[in-house]
Amino acid sequence: MQITLFQSYCYNFSHISILRVYFPMKWRARFQIFVSCLLSFFVISAVHADEVDGRVQERFTAPTLVEYQSGGALFALPTQSPQESTMLQTGQDITLHTEEIGDRRHYQVTHQGKSFSVTVPTTGVGSLVAFDTNRMKFVSLSTSIRLRLTDRVAISEVASSLEATEYWEFEKLGFAIVQLPISTHPVDALEQVKVLYPDIQGYVRLQRPPVRWR
Repeated sequence: MQITLFQSYCYNFSHISILRVYFPMKWRARFQIFVSCLLSFFVISAVHADEVDGRVQERFTAPTLVEYQSGGALFALPTQSPQESTMLQTGQDITLHTEEIGDRRHYQVTHQGKSFSVTVPTTGVGSLVAFDTNRMKFVSLSTSIRLRLTDRVAISEVASSLEATEYWEFEKLGFAIVQLPISTHPVDALEQVKVLYPDIQGYVRLQRPPVRWR
């Protein structure tokens, strides 16, 4: 919308009397094209600015219940922390208190009257955290997700829609592993899969030692 308004402004500007007098029509057209390309460059740069510092930019802001491949459930914790500590209620007997100091983020979870805390880096391995209410402990989430295969949708199509960096399909086992871009939180990716491909079941994965899939 901003581009459209700005282009309209440039068009009107190119037709004022000063430009009409000093610039022939072909130069006014070139001026419009130049300004449009310049604006597009700044808009694209702004869209990708969040990826520069290596931080995940997720959409959810409160602990979110998600499933993982072992059949359990976890509360994924948001990575975006305000400058001041905040309390986020989920209505499911879990309260999150989060604070960011420098390149570290501190989480404090209260569940069933007990408090648990952990400090993690703001970027890189270990920065994506969930709380396992069954085992009463924090776990690290992987930047990849697990998807159950279906005959109705090709996994390559799903990977493309998620802008995945790579994926591995295990047809005989009935699932695929999709590696997400660094700027995408697995919870957001699963929500996108749920909306676009309701027939596909997706799960978060826990951070494990690297595996070289064959």
